[in-house]
Amino acid sequence: MREKIVQHRRWTMVNYSLTFAAVTLRIWLGLCMLVFGLQQYDVYYAYTAWLCWVPNLLFILVYLKRKKSNVC
Repeated sequence: MREKIVQHRRWTMVNYSLTFAAVTLRIWLGLCMLVFGLQQYDVYYAYTAWLCWVPNLLFILVYLKRKKSNVC
C-alpha cells in the first residue's frame, strides 16, 4: 500500500532463510551422526535445533548489508 517493496523483499528474504533452517537442521544432524554416532543423539539434536537458524540468519543479514552498501 505504501510502496514499501524493497522492505518487503528484504523481510521475505529473511523469512525464507529462517524457513530454510529446517533443511539446515537435517544437514547438521547428518554431520553430527557421522561424527558422534547415535549415542548422543538427544544432546546434539537439542543443540542443533536451537542453532540451525543462526548460520542462515547471519548469511542473509551479511548479504543484505553488502547489497545495500553496493546500491548506495
